Amino acid sequence: MDNLINLPHFDANTVIENLATRYKKDQIYTCISSILLAVCPFKTLPIYSFPTLSIYSSAISLSQLLSAPPHVFKTAALAYQAFKDDGLSQSIVISGESGAGKTESAKFVLQYLTMAAGGNGAIQYSINASSPLLEALGNAKTVRNDNSSRFGKWINIALDTQNNCIAGGRKQKKKKKKKRKKYQQ
Repeated sequence: MDNLINLPHFDANTVIENLATRYKKDQIYTCISSILLAVCPFKTLPIYSFPTLSIYSSAISLSQLLSAPPHVFKTAALAYQAFKDDGLSQSIVISGESGAGKTESAKFVLQYLTMAAGGNGAIQYSINASSPLLEALGNAKTVRNDNSSRFGKWINIALDTQNNCIAGGRKQKKKKKKKRKKYQQ
């Protein structure tokens, strides 16, 4: 099942079995209702090509988009569609362990948005080109990842509501706050 909500029995064993079956078929994306679950394939898959991207960007209606298979492009497409329909800011949270593919997933979200929203090519290039620089700063070697970020990352994409295109963007790292000891006097 591509949406775990549709499983006849929702328990840990059934979920793991379903994910393992999909993983063996290189179907690394599975939904849990509106949440996208990605299982790192530890190999390159041909699922980020322009034809795959166009499946999600060419969806004419929300129902077409909702019936498309789970994918990081679908998540980006749903956020972009909600922005276009409602004009309200949207957020996509990407979470996972070190080496799980959070940075790659963020790149795919940006790839979708820059293709679907269009706009100034220089702005798109600058947004996408800033990732390697941010990844070079403040990272550390861990058991699972030679270049693991120790900070959260916030990417803010400004969309032009009149023309539905990217007008700008900003990336910044969010340092983890240190707990301060309170001293009594």
